[in-house]
Amino acid sequence: MKLNPVWTPDGRSIVFEGPGGLYWTLSDGAGKPQQLTRSTSRQIPFSFAPDGTRLAFFEFSINGSNIWTLPVTTGGADLSAGKPQVFLQDKFVQRHPAFPPDGKWLAHSSNESARSKSTCELSLRKVGNGKSQIAAVCTPNGRATGANCFFRNNDSQIMVAPYTVKGDSFMADKPHVWSQTKLADPGFNGINYHLAADGKRVAALMPAFTPEGDQSQSRAILLENFFDELRRRVPVSK
Repeated sequence: MKLNPVWTPDGRSIVFEGPGGLYWTLSDGAGKPQQLTRSTSRQIPFSFAPDGTRLAFFEFSINGSNIWTLPVTTGGADLSAGKPQVFLQDKFVQRHPAFPPDGKWLAHSSNESARSKSTCELSLRKVGNGKSQIAAVCTPNGRATGANCFFRNNDSQIMVAPYTVKGDSFMADKPHVWSQTKLADPGFNGINYHLAADGKRVAALMPAFTPEGDQSQSRAILLENFFDELRRRVPVSK
């Protein structure tokens, strides 16, 4: 089982969920996957800090899920990890931690003030301590980029909430629809889009049949010999 891959900021490695913890492998396919963490609980990697020194992931427990961060060190073609550290652990369901570009805050989804079990609130917490919340109920996949937080609403549309930060103070504007297009529904735990670093483009999972009958958005492209092509385009320096 190899699930939920996350690229390191330098693009040289990929961290993913595996049996008994988190694993990493070189993105060019060289070598064998190596284990980063060991756990009897399911761990899902989600976001690297911009400088690549910390990985945010969430771990399922008997009562729900909690957020952890993992110190990461990169040395040439090697990736090593320190001891996982609890970032947010309580009785609520805390998931999908995402670092914004400044690396000082962590966006995540939470059901702390949700109106039902199928919805959650997107929150931002200061890395270290403190908490500020966006006053909007949403489904998971909160991601922060620049001065915006993106998330998916109950209608499978991408929303955006602009925010400003002054010191340790956080202020969010009212969220609004970023795109009227409805994405395919992967379920509560699923991830159906990924935001580009510039916050202007999205790779999304589209429904097999759109209301307009246009199926061109949902084509799948099979790329053979992916790692050979990757090595040709992005040679790894010795």
